[in-house]
Amino acid sequence: MPPFLLSSLLQDGYTYCLIEDSIAHSERPLLHALVSHFSDRFDQVHVFSTETNPKDVRNGTFNSEVAHKLTVHDFWTDPVGWRGTSNGESSLRLDSTDNTLLSVVQSSLGAAPCRVAVVIDTISSFLSYRTDHQIATEISSLISAADDISEIQSITVFGLLHSSLHSTKTLRAVRYQARIQVNLLLESARSSSLRDAQGVYEVSVQKKNGKVKRQKEVYHISDSHVISTALHEQHHEIYEESQPDPTANLTFNLTLKDSEKLAKENVVLPYTSKQEQPKPDHGQIFYEPDDADDFDEEDPDDDLDI
Repeated sequence: MPPFLLSSLLQDGYTYCLIEDSIAHSERPLLHALVSHFSDRFDQVHVFSTETNPKDVRNGTFNSEVAHKLTVHDFWTDPVGWRGTSNGESSLRLDSTDNTLLSVVQSSLGAAPCRVAVVIDTISSFLSYRTDHQIATEISSLISAADDISEIQSITVFGLLHSSLHSTKTLRAVRYQARIQVNLLLESARSSSLRDAQGVYEVSVQKKNGKVKRQKEVYHISDSHVISTALHEQHHEIYEESQPDPTANLTFNLTLKDSEKLAKENVVLPYTSKQEQPKPDHGQIFYEPDDADDFDEEDPDDDLDI
């Protein structure tokens, strides 16, 4: 059975994969390996470089199969326009809404329709200068580009996000359109095979019917390819903090003995005993219990929202 993440990316209709990392576990190696792994599915690979020198991205980041398809868009050299032009050329700016993600990709397309991969490294850099609504709108335009632009036959977007830097509102806006979400985890494992792994991630895939499937996987990177296997719960070290028993040192007893439970069950409740008596000839009151009534409830106040 193929790994969940890789098999999901192979399916049609999944055009946006969002990878979230932390300070202790960088997502960049996994992202680059994923793009290289599926390089045969793309004719062009566009990288928005915001945290890495574009020269380093061109030299050695991807394998040879991607190198000749690679176009690096430089948002790193002069992100806010302080340096101005250099050799008659100016780098792209993070704070300029004129350079939308789609327009930058579209400016580098040829005349023939092609299959495009877009790597946003990272979305967090853009969110420092643009609102979450602007970024969500631009990503949405990228995802639907194949329907609007004849030069794009198909498109797959890989986005990197430093989730610890953003508010819940911003994260919700960025995650909303991602049918595939990869969250890199910090796992401690007993298995020697897991110790050799480069990391563990949890992948969430939203199906077309709205259902979400989740699975934890262990991954290795070998020759710019991702090798991942499902992580079973028995491989985890599960840490449970011992919680103090709140009933340990009470001056009264909260539990019932068997004899006390029996006495409680034999208590005749009001109304019910009256209904079992012979019916008189004159008028009488009938009490019919509701579905919410519980004559043997442990907590008499459990229907209260406390």
